[in-house]
Amino acid sequence: MLLPDDLLRMADTGVIVIVGTRDADGLPEVSRGWGVRVLPECGALEICVSSHVCGRTLDNLANNQQIAVTITSPSSYRSFQVKGRAIETRSIAPLDLELITRHQRAFTDEVVAVGMPEPSAVRLFSIEMEDAPEITNIRVLVESVFNQTPGPGAGSRL
Repeated sequence: MLLPDDLLRMADTGVIVIVGTRDADGLPEVSRGWGVRVLPECGALEICVSSHVCGRTLDNLANNQQIAVTITSPSSYRSFQVKGRAIETRSIAPLDLELITRHQRAFTDEVVAVGMPEPSAVRLFSIEMEDAPEITNIRVLVESVFNQTPGPGAGSRL
């Protein structure tokens, strides 16, 4: 699947990443993701989640692979929702940890610029992500992309 250029550019900034899954009974689970990496050559993306905090998310993916990832710029509200299948989960590699660290710095800068106090921004990820061995990388094969930016085109398939 061809991924939008805007999504490729946004992934390397201080975006908010929300990961949605569901269990066998259809009960939704939402968690936060970090260190998003778009892989346009294979129509996929990777995100990292705290294994400690996101155990139900990982259980859901082991059960049915269905995942939705919403990526939003805090300063512009430009948003995409990517739906697909989680085709792989693995422990993080050094590159993942670098991406997470860079993402967290960019996220802090982004939300501080729109009015969030820096200690609050740091608190959002520090508890979840401070223990690197408990972080899981999820590779998502993208099946569809939607515009979720508020306005007339919200919800449209790209």
